[in-house]
Amino acid sequence: MTFTMDAGLADRGLDVGLRIGDGETVALMGANGAGKSSVLGLAAGLLRADRGEAVLQGRRLFGPGHWVPPHRRSVALLSQEALLFPQLTVLENVAFGPRSSGASRREARDHARRWLAEAEAAELAERRPSALSGGQAQRVAIARALAAEPSLLLLDEPLAALDVAVAPVIRRMLRRVLDGRRALIVTHDILDALHLADRIVVLEAGRVAEEGTPRQLLARPRSGFAAGLAGLNLISGRAAVGGLGAAAQQPPIPAGTTVFGNRAPELLDGEPAVAAFSPAAVSVFTERPHGSPRNVVAAVVDELEPAAGHLVVRAGRLAAEVTPAAAAELDLHPGRRVFFAVKASEVAVYPARSAA
Repeated sequence: MTFTMDAGLADRGLDVGLRIGDGETVALMGANGAGKSSVLGLAAGLLRADRGEAVLQGRRLFGPGHWVPPHRRSVALLSQEALLFPQLTVLENVAFGPRSSGASRREARDHARRWLAEAEAAELAERRPSALSGGQAQRVAIARALAAEPSLLLLDEPLAALDVAVAPVIRRMLRRVLDGRRALIVTHDILDALHLADRIVVLEAGRVAEEGTPRQLLARPRSGFAAGLAGLNLISGRAAVGGLGAAAQQPPIPAGTTVFGNRAPELLDGEPAVAAFSPAAVSVFTERPHGSPRNVVAAVVDELEPAAGHLVVRAGRLAAEVTPAAAAELDLHPGRRVFFAVKASEVAVYPARSAA
């Protein structure tokens, strides 16, 4: 059985279709304002859709003339903050869900102890939330969410508020407890997606821009957000002779520019496509180069960012990698007029939509 949702919120510009299979963990990713939190709100019952419906294990959660309140959905939402009940012990916090579902006090406590052990927090049972560290509190919050045995677990940036030394430990624990469980996790961190998710769904402007396994998205990104995760330059447009005809509003690439590259054999002329290439493949010149590079574009440097052993030179939507010595020799700085060049052999041109 699956979770499916096809719904919209007009005032938030949201129009999303989503499917999560039995035992599948899906990472929902996208830039701030893309609509990720709104999707969680619809699934959890915190927001009411203008249109559409959601179905969980064959049971309709909402739809035309139908609405199941949040506490009856078998959906648990885990946020960035643990939000534990301060007046209760850890054990009582975790036992709250089973007790609310009608379990006896003893049954609820036994259930809570089992999930605390699963969350590697059994030794915290008698403590109050005020005595917990951030990582400990998040372990308890995870145990509390799981103790309710939801049919769908929603996680909203569960590691974002944790110390960098604690997050990897909680991530490993989450990987174990989410195995075989239906879950939707909102995250900005590609490590969360790689370690926890079977599939990634990318939202852009309230709509699904692309989806696939982490390997598929990083190998062939089709959205600007996924390209950023993969560390690639991405230019959208339509398949043209020799490569891609660039679409408008992609500075410093003029609309209609032909981006020469290795075109996927399945592409037809005029079909929506993208061109992707690594910043490491981009050479930077102060005068227009001649010779082998077939893709040359005039640009103005926006910023230089330090990275491991090199500098990233950003100009509009494009990035290049140069050594510090090269940056000094070229006198690179914000406002500097340059030329970016990349060989056609370094550019992959493929469909803008997955075959699925």
